[in-house]
Amino acid sequence: MNKLNTFLFVCLSAIVVSCDSIKDSLKDCVYDTNIAIKFDYYGDESQGNNVLEKYIFSSELYIYDSNGKLFLHHSVAQDDLLSRHVVKLPSGSYTLVNVGNVGNKSKVTGVKFMTSGKISPKGYLDNTLIDTNDKLYFSSQEINVPKGGKLNETSKNVTVEFKAATIQLYVISKGFGNRNMGVAVDHLVPQIDFNLHDAASADATYYLPLSRNLEQDVIVNTGHTFRFKNQNDINVTLFERIGDTNHSIEKVSLASMIAQEGLNVENKQELILVIEFEQTTKGISVSIKEWKEIIVVPGN
Repeated sequence: MNKLNTFLFVCLSAIVVSCDSIKDSLKDCVYDTNIAIKFDYYGDESQGNNVLEKYIFSSELYIYDSNGKLFLHHSVAQDDLLSRHVVKLPSGSYTLVNVGNVGNKSKVTGVKFMTSGKISPKGYLDNTLIDTNDKLYFSSQEINVPKGGKLNETSKNVTVEFKAATIQLYVISKGFGNRNMGVAVDHLVPQIDFNLHDAASADATYYLPLSRNLEQDVIVNTGHTFRFKNQNDINVTLFERIGDTNHSIEKVSLASMIAQEGLNVENKQELILVIEFEQTTKGISVSIKEWKEIIVVPGN
């Protein structure tokens, strides 16, 4: 038998004994396992109701093998989030990482390895002005996939639970007329990793984008920052833009206001902090409160 015939014989033999061969008896075949992923988000629901549909509109799913190397990446639409998203995996240990609601304000980078995965506002990576993140959610779940069995007998159900990765700041400015006002929030973390740990020092300043004028002399600036603790040394500055320069009008400590009002930003998932600056004849008053009614817009 010449070399060409030998090569063809080997190839044909491999096809015949393959588990995918139509003629195979399937007796000794081992198949990958269908992993049906159920997605949950309970927010602050005391009754344990899954409220994912209200808050999470898409997710980037990254599956890492036991060595922390990316095995699979899927972009999961809300329809699949609300039912079950199925992936096929060989036996082994995996970590499922989900980043929910990634839009045009945030970026996920370094995903080739789990240890290098990072989440950042777009401005931080572009070295431009940082204004806001998307309203992000996160989950990480380790799973073990058993050795597969016969065709149509290899399936496993997995549930992953999202947690909120951001806090919304909603800043209202009253009584400043037609002045070009803006809001800066400093000492914020500009990047987190795939363990929700800080991946950069908390020295970034977010310039919250103008949302809308609610009425005459009332301006709203709002944005989403990565989560912080009650005592973090964060300042909120109301400034006036004159020419190319920002002139500080009022600067307040967020930690001091949180403590004064007895608020706690660490024990809730869905959280909007409302900070109000008001210009009166006696000067500028500043207050803070938690907004109970939360309105979510995809990409905001």
